[in-house]
Amino acid sequence: MKQKKISNALKILDIVIGFGFVGFFIALTIVKFNYKGMLSDDLGSMFDKTLIPFSVAALLAGLFILFQFWKVADEIGNDNSFSIENRNSFRNMGATGIFLAVIYVARIIVTIAMNTLSVFNAAYNVIMIFAGIIFFVMCICLSKLIENAYEVKRENELTI
Repeated sequence: MKQKKISNALKILDIVIGFGFVGFFIALTIVKFNYKGMLSDDLGSMFDKTLIPFSVAALLAGLFILFQFWKVADEIGNDNSFSIENRNSFRNMGATGIFLAVIYVARIIVTIAMNTLSVFNAAYNVIMIFAGIIFFVMCICLSKLIENAYEVKRENELTI
């Protein structure tokens, strides 16, 4: 029963974060389409309409990560925390972290090509690249930890 409570709490957190992602994306899109010199040029370059595809890709990647996390929460609820499914979900989340880093590298390249790269914009993108890489490393470490725990669990089940 305790595992079910943890699973439900994780799913609620997943839903809240998902609505936060979507709300942030909608607000960002509204700012992008209504920006008319209200922000400084340095900050305004972050809200260029040509960068919307990058925001959409980042949103979809974030939602995919949340979907994978939901699957982990399901396995926890089934009292199957150390499973190949969870290992695979963490690997998928890690790969998506690298995808996010690539999105922000591409975003820097596009803003350089458009001659709109500002200090703030560059700093934001570099931080997001490092965040994607750090997320990747954390997810791969967790997937390896889960895999090792799964192997130990299997060995213990075979022991009399």
